[in-house]
Amino acid sequence: MCLPLPKKGPAEIKDKNKRYIDAGSIVKTRKGYSITFPQSFKKDSKGSYVQHTISAPRKCGENLFNLVYKSKNGNTQEGDGWRYRGRGAIQVTGRANYKSVSDKANSLFSKKYDWENNPDELRDKPDAIVYSAAAWFLNAFNPISILDGKTSNQVTRVVNAKGDQASGRADKYNELTDNAQLYNCEKK
Repeated sequence: MCLPLPKKGPAEIKDKNKRYIDAGSIVKTRKGYSITFPQSFKKDSKGSYVQHTISAPRKCGENLFNLVYKSKNGNTQEGDGWRYRGRGAIQVTGRANYKSVSDKANSLFSKKYDWENNPDELRDKPDAIVYSAAAWFLNAFNPISILDGKTSNQVTRVVNAKGDQASGRADKYNELTDNAQLYNCEKK
């Protein structure tokens, strides 16, 4: 079984039953699963990505998450990759993200969540799933708030620092607001 992850070129087919193992592929082997990641792992002396074999078939999923997410997204301890795997509507992943989203939800909604110590709440509790999604979104897109109360020109300077399309944007705005049909709200 081969589950190719996104890669740069088309997979080369050796024969109809076998594929070359490309970086980013997960392949089931007799020993377990084998995985190679281009961004996360080192290359050997020949320039090929080092391949990792995950044994213990009953724990393959857990071992895979621990391998892939080791030392990422605030994961600092052995087993954090599995413990802080994606959960909730937004699929919050990583110890730091669980803490950040928990803190944001608590401050916004006057709650007392501790998803860093109770990550399964994002899988099991509907209110936690909803609040975590809102908190994640507001954490991720907080810079939008710097645009509140700004004029079109001020927003343009923030969004498009070069301002190379500002006049075209202003023309489109004027064209839209000059259209009398825009303000015709009568029911037909």
